[in-house]
Amino acid sequence: MVKSSGCLLLIVLLSATLLLGGCSKDEVGKPLESDSAIVGNWIKMAPYPQTTIKTLILKSDNSYKSDFTGDGTIDVSGEYSLSGNQITFQDRTGEHACPDMKGVYNYSVAENQLQFSLIKDECKGRTHAISGIWIAEEYQQAIGAYTQRIRSNPGDVHAYFNRARLKAVSQDHEGALRDYNKAIKLNPTHAKAFAGRAHIKSLFLQDYEGALRDYDNAIALGPRLENAYVNRGFVRHHLADNEGACSDWKKALELGFLPAEEIIEEYCQ
Repeated sequence: MVKSSGCLLLIVLLSATLLLGGCSKDEVGKPLESDSAIVGNWIKMAPYPQTTIKTLILKSDNSYKSDFTGDGTIDVSGEYSLSGNQITFQDRTGEHACPDMKGVYNYSVAENQLQFSLIKDECKGRTHAISGIWIAEEYQQAIGAYTQRIRSNPGDVHAYFNRARLKAVSQDHEGALRDYNKAIKLNPTHAKAFAGRAHIKSLFLQDYEGALRDYDNAIALGPRLENAYVNRGFVRHHLADNEGACSDWKKALELGFLPAEEIIEEYCQ
C-alpha cells in the first residue's frame, strides 16, 4: 500500500523531529550591530511541500525567536551576531534549543528574501530549520511590487517566478500555477520554475503524473537541484514507484540534503 498520508505527515514533522540535537560548549562572541536588512519577521519558503508556516523573528537588539515547527508557539529563542556576510546563532531557551552549540551561516538579503547557507553547525535540527530561503512576513507587499514590475516589463521571467513562489505561500495556488506557467513559457530552461510548478501540481492539485513530468524536466535542466530530487521521491512514492523514490532520496542526500537521511530510514528499509 502507498503511504501517501505518511509522506505528508513526515514532511510536516521533519522540522520538529530534526530540531532535537546534541550540544557542546561554545559561546557566541560579543554581538555586532544588527544589519537592518535582516531585522524583521520572516516566513520559511520550504524546499519541500509543507502545510504549516514556520517563522523567524530577528530583532535589532541581536535577539531572535523562532517557531520552527509551525505550531504557533516559540520553539527557540537566543542571540545572533554578524560579521560581514556571516551570521552566528546561539540558542538560549526553548523546547528544541541547542543552548551549548552555536551555528555559523552565510546570509544574503535581496528582494524581500533572506537566504542562509551552512558554514558550520553541529545541531542538525537547527541546520535543517535555518537553511534555505525565508521571505518577509509582508509578502503581500512583495507580490504587489512584482506585479508592478510585470506591468512595466511583461517579459520579466524573474518577477513571474518570484511572484509565483510568494503566491504559493499565500495559498493562492491557482495564481501561482499561472505565474509558473508564464515563467516557463518565457524561459523553457528555467529548472526551478518546473520544480515550483510540480510542487503545486503534486501537493495542491493532486496531479501526480503532471508533477512527475515537471520534476523530470527540472532535474534534467538542473541536475544538482536537491529539493527536486526530494520532492520527486515523494511523488514517485505516491505512484507506488518505491525503488525510484528511494533512488531520488539517496541522490538528495548525496547532494547534501541531510533530512533525506530520515526519509530513507523511514521508507527505504
